[in-house]
Amino acid sequence: MQLKPSGNRSGLDKTFYDEISNAKFYRGSSRTIKLFNLDKNHYIQFYPKGFND
Repeated sequence: MQLKPSGNRSGLDKTFYDEISNAKFYRGSSRTIKLFNLDKNHYIQFYPKGFND
């Protein structure tokens, strides 16, 4: 995956971009996906809208 953002990133936009850019591994199921960094000691998780309802 290759990202090409425009403009300056700050706040949550920068955090999101950094997390996605640093992802090297993923683990997932039919309900969630986790993107892990190279050391597999940190991840960002995605889940469908309404998952926690």
